Amino acid sequence: MLSIYANVIRSRGADFGCDPRLLHYLDDNRFLSWSGSGTPDHHHYGTGGLVQHTCEVLTISLESARLVGLNFAENAKQAIVYASLYHDIGKLWSYELDVLGRWAYSRTNKEQGHIARSYHEWMKDSAGVLSDYMIEHVAHAILAHHGFKDWGSPVTPKTRLAWLIHSADYMSANLSNPLETHHG
Repeated sequence: MLSIYANVIRSRGADFGCDPRLLHYLDDNRFLSWSGSGTPDHHHYGTGGLVQHTCEVLTISLESARLVGLNFAENAKQAIVYASLYHDIGKLWSYELDVLGRWAYSRTNKEQGHIARSYHEWMKDSAGVLSDYMIEHVAHAILAHHGFKDWGSPVTPKTRLAWLIHSADYMSANLSNPLETHHG
């Protein structure tokens, strides 16, 4: 089941000409099995939650852009794929299994948070692969994906891409658990 989510992301990346070097997490068993959160009362908790959430953010972003009539060039669609994949990739360092086999927050999460780590991984992986403009455009969307500083974003969305990723993240996070309101 988890590979279905990765295959959707991989297919969209191929459709839009994404550089396969930046899709390497789709072959990473850690990413495919990782929890979307560190506690059961947050969105996408449990094995495979991160890849499911990532696929939902990508799908919601692309469909939202289509529904409101945004005519993106192919490189903008690439940016949506990259920002969707990387916006929460820092969660690979933010959660760990405790001695009882439950997901729990890691020291990295307590010291950096997942947004800073996601930004770090994007900047490291994309350097020398994409144009400076594309790197910074996606970086802004990653940093702004919680939408507001009060919700944990270091910056607020200033571009269409950032608003798409923030809105899709918010929808995916909240609709996965209708009994809570969660900010990203």
